[in-house]
Amino acid sequence: MKTFSLSWKRVAFLPVIPATMSARKLKGAWWIDISLGGKRHRFKSPHDSKGAAQDYEALLRREFATHGTLDRLLRPQPEVRPITFAEFSERWMREYVAANNKPSEQRAKRYILAAHLLPVFGKRPLDTIKAAELESLKSTLLRERGVSAKTVNNILAVLQRCLAVAVEWEVLARAPRVKPLPATLPPVRFLDPSDIAALLAATPPGYWRTMVLTIFRAGLRIGELIALEWRDIDFAHRLITVRRSWVKGHLGTPKAHKIRYVPLATDLADAFRALPTSSARVFGLEMRDPYQFVRRRMLWFGRAAKISAPGWHLLRHTFATELTRNDVNLLVTRDLLGHSTVRMTERYAHVNKPELREAIMTLENAAPGRSWHQEGNRSGFTEAPHASIPHAPLHSPLNQRKTPRSGAMFHLAEKEGFEPEQPRNVSDRQLPPDASSGLS
Repeated sequence: MKTFSLSWKRVAFLPVIPATMSARKLKGAWWIDISLGGKRHRFKSPHDSKGAAQDYEALLRREFATHGTLDRLLRPQPEVRPITFAEFSERWMREYVAANNKPSEQRAKRYILAAHLLPVFGKRPLDTIKAAELESLKSTLLRERGVSAKTVNNILAVLQRCLAVAVEWEVLARAPRVKPLPATLPPVRFLDPSDIAALLAATPPGYWRTMVLTIFRAGLRIGELIALEWRDIDFAHRLITVRRSWVKGHLGTPKAHKIRYVPLATDLADAFRALPTSSARVFGLEMRDPYQFVRRRMLWFGRAAKISAPGWHLLRHTFATELTRNDVNLLVTRDLLGHSTVRMTERYAHVNKPELREAIMTLENAAPGRSWHQEGNRSGFTEAPHASIPHAPLHSPLNQRKTPRSGAMFHLAEKEGFEPEQPRNVSDRQLPPDASSGLS
């Protein structure tokens, strides 16, 4: 038991004060009785023993000798109500998130708070949120609501950052540890060379085809494409500067706040020179909601080219995949894509692993008529008693190369007499009225 380290000798030398104190035991507990100014006060000893009560009495005497009063102890202390998660999260959004995150990130965090965290922890004091309850939240989101593991990790990341800031601001003594779930990223979709040619053929010349070619050749995000201005294109040095992005009505810096420089391909430079320069933006997308405008057009072009679930970001995936197919270093690919870490870029490395292809080819090249089971013979394989297994080639896309490693599939396909292969001919399909005349 922890007691105060004051001896009776130190108490004996305390100054004489106009107050009487005594330690006594009442109903099984030790109390300090004080008569001060004709009024009697009683304090309960913090530890239930005679020695602790006497030490507490000595402290009270010292308090009176130092300050001449016991008002600090006698004055009723106002009850401090603990701050709830809802109260602190609102302060966190107002003072931290608004200053450090982009508008799109602010909207995402506010949605996660409103939809998932506030209904569970909103009325709870911050210091009552424990690790066991976070595990319960993960189980509820996964099993009852059917939320994916990646989304659960996004929710936990918002909660973890909010509690971490509470610790930094000394509102919370210690935050519970948040353990993310193991999550697998979805496979990356990308277009084959034939799909690229079909999409370019289905896209009207001018603005639209140049927009498609810009992502195929430079890997811009759709927000960066919308915000691209003529001053960002340096024809003399053949360079595109990606310095801004348009996201849901807000014009800001690109993702991860990284300005990057992408070399300007020859065919893309020719396509840019053919466009009018009447607007500050290259593609003249200055309407209220350009994202929905270009998204609908891509759906039309993709359907005409017989591409399932078309989208502008699918073109960016294709750009990254073609780089890795042509043995471009992952660090270079990361810089061209504007990724913050090379780990994000590694998603595209699966398309160019020759060692995996070579491993499978060793099975195809194995001698026929050999059995892979050993019946009592540990020294090696035995001849199979049945007929030889026919040698059939694998018809896997990994074992077939559709085009050479050159970037020839990215040409504009504008030469006279170009006809895409069937059934990709879109000449007899009806496009929207305004799709063939550029932007309206």
